[in-house]
Amino acid sequence: MLFFLAGYSFGGMVAYEMASELTRNNESVAMVFMVDTYPWFPKALTNCSEYITKCVELNLKILEMHVVNNITASVKYLTIDVLT
Repeated sequence: MLFFLAGYSFGGMVAYEMASELTRNNESVAMVFMVDTYPWFPKALTNCSEYITKCVELNLKILEMHVVNNITASVKYLTIDVLT
């Protein structure tokens, strides 16, 4: 069977990875069409996962900052009276 794959944005990386898997399984891939896709790396099987991991880590850090900022903004500071 001959495969023609295409993907838009993140789907372009998915199409490339699908082509890689098909090629490893001795299938024929005639074309991979990637439209408006994230930067492509020559060693996509390794670098793609590293790139996605870095993006996820960055998004988690941003989310963490938002959560911490929202919590600290909503916390009312209490004064503790010390018994003397």
